[in-house]
Amino acid sequence: MDSKDNREIVRIIIMLAANLGLDVVAEGVETAAQVNDLKSLDCEFAQGYFFSKPVDSDTIKKLLGSSDKARAAVSS
Repeated sequence: MDSKDNREIVRIIIMLAANLGLDVVAEGVETAAQVNDLKSLDCEFAQGYFFSKPVDSDTIKKLLGSSDKARAAVSS
């Protein structure tokens, strides 16, 4: 996250979603530091260039079937 203010906004959004029984998907995740910040805020789902560049549906099926990193990204 870029600043304390942004981190606080993300924390509140995650907390609000949890209170409403909703899942949150963080988008635009590009670094391990962002993943770690999101994990510390109990954000369960994320997507972005850290995990993979955009791919078509056939490619993602292959990635999910063969990549430990992709499986870990989906399950963590």
